[in-house]
Amino acid sequence: MREGDPVLFLPSGKRSTVASIEAFNVPRREAAFAGQSAGLTLKDQIYVQRGEIMCKANEPLPLTGNQIRANLLWLGRQPMVRGKRYKMKLAGIRQPVWLRDVLTVLDASNLTTDANRKQIERHDVAECILETLKPVSCDRAADMPATGRFVIIDSYEIAGGGTVMDVLRPEKTMVDEHVLQREKAWVRSEITLGMRSETYRQRSALVLIVGEPDAGAERFAKAIEERLFKQRRLAYYLGISNALAGLDADLKVGGERDEYVRRLGEVAHLFTDAGLILIATVSEVDDYELELIEKLNHPGELLVVGIGESRLTHRRPDLQISDANGQRDALERVTELLQQKSYLLEYYL
Repeated sequence: MREGDPVLFLPSGKRSTVASIEAFNVPRREAAFAGQSAGLTLKDQIYVQRGEIMCKANEPLPLTGNQIRANLLWLGRQPMVRGKRYKMKLAGIRQPVWLRDVLTVLDASNLTTDANRKQIERHDVAECILETLKPVSCDRAADMPATGRFVIIDSYEIAGGGTVMDVLRPEKTMVDEHVLQREKAWVRSEITLGMRSETYRQRSALVLIVGEPDAGAERFAKAIEERLFKQRRLAYYLGISNALAGLDADLKVGGERDEYVRRLGEVAHLFTDAGLILIATVSEVDDYELELIEKLNHPGELLVVGIGESRLTHRRPDLQISDANGQRDALERVTELLQQKSYLLEYYL
């Protein structure tokens, strides 16, 4: 890696250029090589999360996707089963993962192969499909062992380890399938969403306020709710503290963020299906979390209001506010946006 090299971070897709190579208590370097402990600065200020892989943009890139075809040795006391949440550690990645499918299993006791297994027993060696909520970037173990090997954690214990054979890009993820099954099983009354919109004089939506933790998003979200309430609109602010005290009481504060995001999407679906405008905040949200919330809220609509500098790459906020401290002007802009997009309906005789 040399000064001036264009770099790409995966899976976020953010790009920049190396400004300098840094190291502690050594003469200035112009390059860093594999095996060296080195830091670097970039020409652009970007936000990358733990576990992202930095690559030279003009070289072959790692694989990125939600599903991993892997060879797995299972050592857990309990079998690995579908539908159960595990944690995968792959290089710097820490991701919740689920067993999607078991392709073949080699029974180590008699060296026979079974293609009809539904779970992976202790000491089995299996070829299987694993799926994560958010895309991960890695390499085939045959190409790059350091970023192609992983371990699986079950109940805080290492329960298995494996190697990446390939990364798949399926047409439908387990979230997509969940939403389809939920819609098929959903029981609705004779009151349609259109009837609610006409009666309530509004179209339902999730208004998501995103930004840094100290951006004042919570105060701003409450102000939006108050303004809509004074206009006789059906709006509700769902604070994170309320969610953690009730629906998410089983989650540790600061932990299992993906599960909190998933539940927010499901709760938003309930509110928007009832015809309400739900206002919520999520700090430091990334593109994949936003995509997850949008999918789970379907067929409800999502409106994103960003405060401060945006971290999003794929989905730009519908409205970007530099500072929420000038609250009156910011509230006017949010109200105008809701009117422009026909979420607030007015009828005149």
